[in-house]
Amino acid sequence: MSNSHGYEELATLDEQACTRFLKRYQEISEAAPFAFRLRSINVSQLLDESPLLLLSIIVTASSSNHKVQRQADRAFLHAFADRVIFNGEKRMEIFQSLLTYLNWYHQRFDSQKQQFYQFMQLANGMAADLFLPRLFACDTAALVKTPQITDRARVFLQCYYLNVGGNALGFDRPETMQCPQSLLGAAHVLATAREFPFDEDAPVILELMVIASQHQKWMRSSKDDARCFGGLQNLRDSLCGWRAKGMSSSTQDMLAPTYHFVTAYTFLKSKALRQPGSLAIEIGLEACQAVLTQILAQGSSHLVELCIVEWAHLITTLFILPWLEISATLIQSTRSVSAHTPSTIGFISAFRAQLLDLKIQSEQEKILQAETLVGWLETILTAVETRATALSGKFSNSANEEETAFELVNSFLNKEIGGLSQPPEAVDQVGSCNSKEDSWLDFMSDWLDW
Repeated sequence: MSNSHGYEELATLDEQACTRFLKRYQEISEAAPFAFRLRSINVSQLLDESPLLLLSIIVTASSSNHKVQRQADRAFLHAFADRVIFNGEKRMEIFQSLLTYLNWYHQRFDSQKQQFYQFMQLANGMAADLFLPRLFACDTAALVKTPQITDRARVFLQCYYLNVGGNALGFDRPETMQCPQSLLGAAHVLATAREFPFDEDAPVILELMVIASQHQKWMRSSKDDARCFGGLQNLRDSLCGWRAKGMSSSTQDMLAPTYHFVTAYTFLKSKALRQPGSLAIEIGLEACQAVLTQILAQGSSHLVELCIVEWAHLITTLFILPWLEISATLIQSTRSVSAHTPSTIGFISAFRAQLLDLKIQSEQEKILQAETLVGWLETILTAVETRATALSGKFSNSANEEETAFELVNSFLNKEIGGLSQPPEAVDQVGSCNSKEDSWLDFMSDWLDW
C-alpha cells in the first residue's frame, strides 16, 4: 500500500494481500446487522475513492496478523484524526469507516486505551452533520433506491444498532439518537431494496433495538416498584409480539442472543425484583443460558466473527451467570454448594472446547487466527470459573489474579469510587451484592448495576 510511511508491515501489503482481507471482511460482515457491505472486491477502486474505509476494513479483517492489525489501527486513527479533527471533513466514507472500525472494536481491545463510548458520540454527531435524520424523515417510498441511498440507510441504522447494543446494553448509558421515524424510514429503504441478506427484515431488527432502548429509558425514570412490575409485563408482551413477527430463520438466529439478552437485562436491572423468590431470577437465568446456547450453536469460527454487540452479550452474560445460578439454587433448596453452578461450569467447558476446535481449524485456515480476542476470551473464562468457585464457597486465595479478567473489569471504574485490587468475596445470601461484586459484574460499563 502507498502512503504507509512509518508502517513497515502495511507498506509490504500488495494487492493480493489486501484482496484477502477484503474477502475476509465480506465473510464476517454477513453476520453483523447493518454492517457496511462490499459490492465487489476491488482494492484499487477502494484505495482511490475510499482509502480510510479500506484501512478500517484491513483493521477489522487482519486479526490473524497481529503486526499488520496493530499498524493498520494506528494508521487509521492518525488518518481519521487528520481528516476529521484537523481538516473538519464531513463525508459518508468517514462515517462508514468509523462504524466499521467500532463494529469489531473488541478484536483489538486494550483495556487501558478503550474509547468505544467516546467514538460512538462522535459517530452520533456525524449522523446529524450528514443530515441523515432529515433525509429519511420524508416519504422514503418516493426515494430512488440507488446504492448511495441504501448505503446511507445502512450506515444510519448501524449507528443506531451500535448505540443501543453498545451504549445502552453495554455501557448502560442513554441511547441518544432520538429520531424513530427517520430510522423506520431508513429500515423501509433497505427492506424495499433487498440488496443484501437481512435487508428485507431491517424493520424487524430495528424494532427489537427500539424495544430495548425504550425500556431502558422507562426503567431509568421509574422509581415505583408497582409501576416497575407493570412495565416489565409490558416488556414481556412487547418481546412476545416481536418474536411472533414474520422474519427469515437466518434473521431469527442472528438476533436470538440479543432477544434473550434484552429479556435478562431488563428484568435483572431492577433491584426490587432481585429478591429471594423473585421471578426475575428465574427469567434472567433462563434468558442468560439461552444467550450462551445460541452463540455456541453458531460454531467455533463464529467466536472470531461476531460483532461487538454480540460480544458484549457474551461476556456480560458469562459474568452474571454464576450469581444468577447460585441465587436460583438457594431459592429452590439448601443442597450442597457443589451443585450451585453446574450450568456455568458446563458453559465454560463448552466454550473452551470451541476454542480448542478453533485452534485446530486455524492451523489449516490462518485467517481464523485472532490472538487478542482469543486471549481475552480465555482470560474471561478463567475469571468466570474462579467466580463460580468463589460463590460456591470454594475460592482459593492461591488463585493467580493476574490471569483473570478482574483487572480488565476494574479498569473501567474510577479507583476513588470502589476501584479494588482484590477479587470479590462470595455473597452471603441471595441479592446481597456488595460494591465489590458490582465492580466484578461490570465489563464495558462504568456504572452497570445488575
